[in-house]
Amino acid sequence: MRPDERREHICRCALTVITRDGFQATTTRSIAEQAGITHSLLHRYFTNRDELVATAFDVAATEEIARFDDELSRIDDLDARLAWLCEPVDRPHYQLWIDAWGEASRNPALRASLRRHHRSWRRAVTALLASGAAAGRWRCEDPELTADRILAAFDGNAVQHYVFHHISAATHRRRNAQAVDELLGRRL
Repeated sequence: MRPDERREHICRCALTVITRDGFQATTTRSIAEQAGITHSLLHRYFTNRDELVATAFDVAATEEIARFDDELSRIDDLDARLAWLCEPVDRPHYQLWIDAWGEASRNPALRASLRRHHRSWRRAVTALLASGAAAGRWRCEDPELTADRILAAFDGNAVQHYVFHHISAATHRRRNAQAVDELLGRRL
């Protein structure tokens, strides 16, 4: 493999291990084993575990945000875009993000990656809210603050659904929609 291919292969294997075992239990040895390479070869590409898991998360989040942007761009109607945002995403997405939030307090590289990708989500939601407000579809005096509140509600509902199993997917979707409607002054 070329060096860039090997590095990407290692990242993909790291994501497999992280998804299976969680960030905390993931070791460079378990990733090397998954990748079918020696531990020393892995360290030619990544200085340490923190760099590797942050890079792997970065790859996953970058791809996810690109898919998000692509999906959203296919929806013309602003209200339909907003409704699409309220849909719960798949479990692996939130499992990775929730686990990354916990790991980030001990891993500065991962924390930086999380911040960068959160800003991307926030910018996309802020732009949608501002567009809808400008078109008179809803009320939103501060799109950035409202985006923060919406994302916080979505994340809280995801924890209730995916981690605690307190709510169903239907309740998750309904609560997301209620939060959006309340924050935008729309009728429930």
